[in-house]
Amino acid sequence: MLWTLTKVRLKLIRLLQRLGFSHDWFLIPIAGIIGVLAGLVALAFAGMVAFCDNLFFQKMGSRAFEGPYLLMLIALPALGGLLVGLIQQYIARSPAGHGIPEVIEAMARRGGIIPGRVGIEHQQVGAFKGP
Repeated sequence: MLWTLTKVRLKLIRLLQRLGFSHDWFLIPIAGIIGVLAGLVALAFAGMVAFCDNLFFQKMGSRAFEGPYLLMLIALPALGGLLVGLIQQYIARSPAGHGIPEVIEAMARRGGIIPGRVGIEHQQVGAFKGP
């Protein structure tokens, strides 16, 4: 099966080179697909943050910081921090990275490979942390 896919890929590359495309022509559609996926992930992240904001601050309305609800001003950030800590300790086992340094380390040590679950974990934790 792998041999057949390799033969098809080579034939396709030769055909496209005869038509005037360079050897790296396939990078353009891959970049487009990655861009679309990154946009969808950004929309999902913004939706998660908006959901948490709406749930914790808008639903309470004007009573959010009156009387006993004043305790929520302290309790909500504390619960958010506790939730993020529990997620990172028990669910998201990957060490907390900081964006660009994490990518640089992946390039240097793992050939640029970052597991897909790391992105999902960072999205979930980031939604609870807020902007």
